[in-house]
Amino acid sequence: MERTVEVHAYHGWGMHGDFWAPLTEVLPDHVFLKPADHGYFGGEFEPEFSEEVESKVLFLHSYGVHWCPIEKLEEADTIVILNGFDSFHPLSNPAKSRSRKILKGMQAGFKDNPDKVLEAFYRNCFGGNEFRMPDLSWKNRSLLSKDLAALHKTKLKLNKRTIANWIIIDSSSDKIVPGARGVELVSLTGSDKYYSVKGGDHAFPASNPQECAMILSKALPIFEAK
Repeated sequence: MERTVEVHAYHGWGMHGDFWAPLTEVLPDHVFLKPADHGYFGGEFEPEFSEEVESKVLFLHSYGVHWCPIEKLEEADTIVILNGFDSFHPLSNPAKSRSRKILKGMQAGFKDNPDKVLEAFYRNCFGGNEFRMPDLSWKNRSLLSKDLAALHKTKLKLNKRTIANWIIIDSSSDKIVPGARGVELVSLTGSDKYYSVKGGDHAFPASNPQECAMILSKALPIFEAK
């Protein structure tokens, strides 16, 4: 079957391109998913859209919203944000103060024992679902630390040339970005498609790919099986 929809997928902090493997397996055959990789554990990769493809789509998970190149945002027809955020910290206290305290604790712990911090982070991302850790024998500690610090001051990069169709998906049981933060993105992007996954965790696209694919097919015809 001809692949008419091409998806470039950007993972969050502490993840890598294989994060998208479970979702790739359940998407329709005409959808071609190319995972970008930020290089936290080697293998840095930035995909390019094929010239002949009909629909250009971005999947942005969590911090992937912020390391995806702005030029890619301008090029895409459709942008799907999954458990993403504008400001990582909530806008008001006490939630804001608590979030800042937790992140600073992660930063301090990462300096002494990065593997322990990453393992705890994965457990929180996946909730009670099974997961597989990346190979921690080599990691870009500098980049991981830099991006962890950057979470204190995140701001979604948009300009007038970003005219894509936006889909915002939140998870109600997200322990990393709690509190329906996607609602803020609805206002910023002008999206008319917002979904909240009851009981979903932060790693929802990987931990429950079937439900993720179902939401995508409901949101846009291009994700329906042919």
